[in-house]
Formats: sequence, C-alpha cells, structure tokens
Amino acid sequence: MRSRFRFLSLLSRLGKDKPAGSPRLLARLLRDEEGSYLVVTAVALPVLLGGAALATEGALTFYNHRTVQSAADSAAYSAAIAYSIDSTANITAQAQAIVASYGFTVGTGNHQANVVATVDTTTYSPQTAIDVVVTRPQLPVISSIWVRNPFNVSGRAKALISGGPGGGSGNCILSLASTGTGIDLQGNPSINAPGCGVFSNSTSSTGNGSIHLQGNASITAGSVGAAGTVSVGGSANIGPPPNGYTSGNNPVINPYSGITLPTPASPCTFTDKVANNGETLNPGTYCSSKADKNPALEIKGASVTMNPGTYIFNGGSFNVVSGGSLTGIGVTLVFTDNTPPQI
Repeated sequence: MRSRFRFLSLLSRLGKDKPAGSPRLLARLLRDEEGSYLVVTAVALPVLLGGAALATEGALTFYNHRTVQSAADSAAYSAAIAYSIDSTANITAQAQAIVASYGFTVGTGNHQANVVATVDTTTYSPQTAIDVVVTRPQLPVISSIWVRNPFNVSGRAKALISGGPGGGSGNCILSLASTGTGIDLQGNPSINAPGCGVFSNSTSSTGNGSIHLQGNASITAGSVGAAGTVSVGGSANIGPPPNGYTSGNNPVINPYSGITLPTPASPCTFTDKVANNGETLNPGTYCSSKADKNPALEIKGASVTMNPGTYIFNGGSFNVVSGGSLTGIGVTLVFTDNTPPQI
C-alpha cells in the first residue's frame, strides 16, 4: 500500500484551499484581498485628517475673521467720533476699548488682539480718516500636522471724518440712551448728513426698536446703525442705498465720558423760545418755564439758522415740528436732563 502525504500552507484554509505544492498558490495569494482595508486606511488617514482640519479649522477661521472685522468696524467708528471731537484724543485707547468689548484680550501674545489705530490725512484728502487694524493670532489644532506656527486673522476698517479734525461740519449724530427708542422720526422730518454717521446705542428690539422712522421721515447719512433693531414704516426711508442701515451692532463707547459738561447760565438766556421763520439763533442756555410741558426751544414750520457755539437745554425739550428746518455749522447741543428732542 502506498501512502501519500500533503502539506498545507499556513496561508491556506482547511477544507477549502489547495495544497501548498499547487502551482497556482502564488497567483491566488496575489489576488487575495483579505486585510487590504487596513492598508488602504493607513494610506488614506493623513488625507482624512486633512479634510477634518479643513472643515473644522476653516469654519473657525471664517468665524474669527468675521468677529475681528466687526470689532475693527466698531473701533474705527468710535475712534473717529473721539477724534472729530478732539484731534488730540488717544484714538488707540479708544479703539482698544471697543475691541475689548468684543471679548478680546488686547495685547501682542498668541491669544491676544493687537490693535493699531492711525490718522490718515492723504488717502481721502481733504477728508481725514481713522484707520484701525485688528490682528489676532490663531493657533493650529488638527492642522498642526502640517502647520506648526500660529497664523494671523486680521480685520481692517477706515472711518471718514467730514470736515477734518475737530469735526467741523461733519459731527456725527449719536444717541447714548441704552434702552427705548434712541432716534424717533415721525411725520415729514429728515436728517441729511451724507458725510456723517448716525448711530443709536439703545439695544431695544421691542416696540419701535432702537431707531424708528414713520410717515415720510428720512435719514441720509454716510452710515446709519443701531445696537438694537431699526423700524422703518410708511413711506419712510434710510439711505444710502443699497443697505441703508445695520442693526445689532455693539454700542459705541460714550465719546463725551471724559468731557466736563458746560455750566448752564443763571438766569437762563432764553425761556420758552419760539423761533420765527428766517431767524438766526445765538448760543446760550435755553430753559422751559414748565419742563414737563413746554419746549425750551420750538421751531415750528420755520427755517432757522444757528450761529456757531454751544446751546444748553436745561429743562424742557427741543422741538423741530411742522416742516421746520434747522441749519448750523460748528454747533454743539447739550441736554442737561433726560427730556429728549422731538424732530
């Protein structure tokens, strides 16, 4: 009796594979796909990690850039207001304070925002601009596989000042009230300040919001913005087009916080003043005999001019109604109580 022995390869499977001596073993081994996913995954892993880094850190970079740009926009606006009031103002400190209000730590470290504010008198000559650049390093996380050093996320904004240093005819209109309707125009009033910014610090988003226009009221300005919402009804409109205005912005730091208010004259220079058509008004203290009812100054259906200077309203309101108009250059209006002007 003849015995035959067969030797099985370690790569073969009992009951299924041919003996190791088979001439087709090498060809079968080359065609075998068992375990190939491990190799493919190992080769593709860096690519997969790169895709994850692009998706996560790319989105984070876009978000950080948007926040930095918003901080630069508000900082330039606020610094321009400060400079228009006093050309010796520390605009860098003003810009840094605004950037800090966005939650940034101001400085030069890897987790800090570097703020540079400069006065630009050449780019838009004869107008002056405040140029603010905010730069914040961003540390790579997943992308540190390829990028080890921080990269900068920057935002830049310029705010024009009409009339040059000190404001001139380009003083901006800023409502400092933190609640309620800061700017309210109803009927047919209009504010025409094409080289100036109009802003309300009120964060109100209910009722009439922070800025409210109704009827045929209009605002034409270099920029119009509010910390709260803006309500425009009827045939009212806000320019310039196409955007008209922005809302939900950070409040502007009070540029008058470090300024001592002038002392009202005693007795008052004018009481219950009603301006006539074509009249020219002079600086002084305007009062109301009944602060809860009478206006300290009323311009009703009249065209009036204000001489340069400071006008103090110590009680009562300041009303421009029934198609009245007011023109003035180098004029400062100071309200010493909470009675708002009515336009």
